[in-house]
Amino acid sequence: MSKSKAFLQKLADEPPPCVTIGDPELFFPDGWGDTHTFQIRQAKEVCHRCPLVSECLEFALETEDQHAILAGMTPAERTVFKNWANDPYINTPGLRPAA
Repeated sequence: MSKSKAFLQKLADEPPPCVTIGDPELFFPDGWGDTHTFQIRQAKEVCHRCPLVSECLEFALETEDQHAILAGMTPAERTVFKNWANDPYINTPGLRPAA
């Protein structure tokens, strides 16, 4: 079973806050401006209370979701995170300048 399928099964077995909140649209912000920003902030607050945030991040990166707030990150934030995590300059000891 893939990690994604295992994660989805875990969601079904132990529903996290994002599933039980009763407003799935919260994690799919639409539009722009203050309402959009407020909706993103609310979704992130739910994510930060979730015990599955690490698994959710793995799922989001594996599926390359480009629509939802997952693991407390927008799709753009996950792209930055993924690029940072894959940057050999950042992640190879000896290539970084001494602090």
